[in-house]
Amino acid sequence: MPTIVELQAQMAALQQQIEEKQAEGRKQALAEVIAKMDEFGITTADIDAAKAKSKGKKLVIATAAKEKVIKYRMGENTWSGGKGPKPKWVKELLEQGKKLEDYLVDKIKHKATENKAPEPKAPENKPESLF
Repeated sequence: MPTIVELQAQMAALQQQIEEKQAEGRKQALAEVIAKMDEFGITTADIDAAKAKSKGKKLVIATAAKEKVIKYRMGENTWSGGKGPKPKWVKELLEQGKKLEDYLVDKIKHKATENKAPEPKAPENKPESLF
């Protein structure tokens, strides 16, 4: 009859074999999954969404940040005019009785181009013919 030490050594050897088989199976399964993902154009985001759906969770997928649209500008201060509270500088302008429309970015650009004198065109320097 084997001793406890011998049985523990056998158990450790079997545990090692189990871990090796699991690692081998995991490697093979990953290769198969990757091949199927490539075949059907599936992304990891698709998998996350499917997992969340199956668990009844709402998945929030990060999207690329949209470019911030600046609608109003006063010096370095800008505001998109979107949802949420107005910035302090906007509130102060309105309290002073100023119109927000005077700080529209398009209007500021338009005023700047109105007051700017057209630049004279430089004479064209045509290279002399070499032949």
